Amino acid sequence: PDPVTGYYRPENEAKEIDAAELRAQLLKNTTSSH
Repeated sequence: PDPVTGYYRPENEAKEIDAAELRAQLLKNTTSSH
């Protein structure tokens, strides 16, 4: 299962989702810090 979402997904799809989530988290962190 995906460690972040907890759902079973293909590796390629999971990698793309992880990248998107990381970007989203970075955006949230930057917006919240500023």
